[in-house]
Amino acid sequence: MATFFDKSGVMAKLAVMVGACLVTWGPVASAKTVGVTVTATNAVISFGSFAVLPSCANCSITISPSGARTATAGILLTSANPGQAASYSVVATCNGQGCDPYTAAVTPTSAALPAGAVSMTVGTFTLLPSGPLPNFTMGVGATLTIPSSPSAGTYTGASFMLTVNSP
Repeated sequence: MATFFDKSGVMAKLAVMVGACLVTWGPVASAKTVGVTVTATNAVISFGSFAVLPSCANCSITISPSGARTATAGILLTSANPGQAASYSVVATCNGQGCDPYTAAVTPTSAALPAGAVSMTVGTFTLLPSGPLPNFTMGVGATLTIPSSPSAGTYTGASFMLTVNSP
């Protein structure tokens, strides 16, 4: 849940919930990696509390995969809720010869968060693995684009899929 003030100075609540997980893995005859398990430790990207200033014209807030939050002009970030990136534990079972390399991707590349006639867009998903297979934590960040005239309301309905393949 994020708190923001609309252009008229009225405090409004905004909920931005984005998250999901899908793991795909296909065995290969010469593969060193026998299996991959991905577990959500926090499946929701939260953009935190902020105020939308009158100067906002398609402003944005970005949560990096490590959880750092930044905003463009027209947005005032507040400390009440600093937001957070999604995170996943990735564990591979390998055959004793090390693990194969992996690839990871987030789909779709963007998603709409509608509330009445107004939509915010979540996109530019970014990944930050914090180690090689067999075990590491993967952070997922994104950018929230806020229209020039946001309405008070709950913005939900967007989700993403994290796919990890090895090899």
